[in-house]
Amino acid sequence: MTLSRKDFFRHSIYSLGKTVLSVGESVREAQASLYGASLQAEPAGELEHDGRGGDPEREAGAEPASGPDMVARVDNRHCMARSCGCFSCTERCEAGAIILVMGEGIRIAASLCTGCGDCYRVCPLAPEALRLVPRG
Repeated sequence: MTLSRKDFFRHSIYSLGKTVLSVGESVREAQASLYGASLQAEPAGELEHDGRGGDPEREAGAEPASGPDMVARVDNRHCMARSCGCFSCTERCEAGAIILVMGEGIRIAASLCTGCGDCYRVCPLAPEALRLVPRG
């Protein structure tokens, strides 16, 4: 059997893609068993924004309210982790409450979130992509 160079690379990349997808599915299953039901994707549009572009409190230098009664919420429609590899919040979260789901964005385990606000402070797209909201 003779394979052209083009076909060789096409089949190799296809096989690699299938492998990446199967590994991704295994990782998702492991994360689901590790975090259980506490790690659920937030429905799109969970965060409300008035569309004026920017957060007046953040622009004025005010810190968001933080504490144990607050929890981080993500809107993956605006999150850069979904498409360009921004890992600012996942690297900053000392509680380990934020994980990256390839092709989807980030997920936050509310049960692990301490409400400290570190993720909000490092997020380049907060408050559109990430906010602190009251628990509940």
